[in-house]
Amino acid sequence: MASDRNTFLGVAACDLALPLGEADVVIFGAADATPHLKGRTSHAANGPAAIRNALRVYQTDLARWDFDQDGILLDPEQIRVVDGGDLATSPEAPEQNRNAIRSATRKILKSGAVPMLLGGDDSVPIPFFEAFEDMGKLTILQIDAHLDWKDQRDGSAHTFSSTMRRASELPWVERIVQVGLRGIGGSGLQELSCARNWGSRIITARELKGRSSRPECNRGQRELPDHDRLRRPGSVRHSRRAPAATWRLVLFRRHRPDRGRRLEGQNCRS
Repeated sequence: MASDRNTFLGVAACDLALPLGEADVVIFGAADATPHLKGRTSHAANGPAAIRNALRVYQTDLARWDFDQDGILLDPEQIRVVDGGDLATSPEAPEQNRNAIRSATRKILKSGAVPMLLGGDDSVPIPFFEAFEDMGKLTILQIDAHLDWKDQRDGSAHTFSSTMRRASELPWVERIVQVGLRGIGGSGLQELSCARNWGSRIITARELKGRSSRPECNRGQRELPDHDRLRRPGSVRHSRRAPAATWRLVLFRRHRPDRGRRLEGQNCRS
């Protein structure tokens, strides 16, 4: 589909309102989901555009070697990637934003493709995770400075402070691995206890740095499903041009009935 709009790595554009053709990956963006200040757009609302713009320097030659994934940047013969642009969102309509993200994700999954969502603040992934209901057990890898386990923030259960808490409540989310936590965020001891008791594997930035030269630095990788590999069609460094604070990867995983799902004896509601 021809388009003059900027796409991720210059891949072909598609229209999410139309039937999706054959694709392996469908990329789309969402500037807002549930702003923590009602009516005020997210601080990361320009994230989807910033990510696409940051990658424009690479799109003229997709055959460059990417040492992060140990392969060429993007081989159109091996993986078919299209960009559906950004959903129409508004900071005044959080419920509609969530519905739009959820619906677009489900449509992409139903087509047989893998959805790749560009945010937006950390409230954007909540409806994204919710759309995987019929896709089997999932593992979520979060790379972020913050814990995101608050039950509510300013009376809302769907802001950027509650991303992992809401994910943990989804029966199809089997495992959460959180890497890179540092500094002071919005969570306290209660939220940290809830995350640990649920079973979230937490690897702080200090721990990661201290173990980077030792074999056990691979603990985070060992927490992931054995048959999965962390591969993505493109790479973006955190910068002022690409202000998105978080990478999240949703992994499909076979069900393991030996793992418990609910907390016992721990009240994780504030």
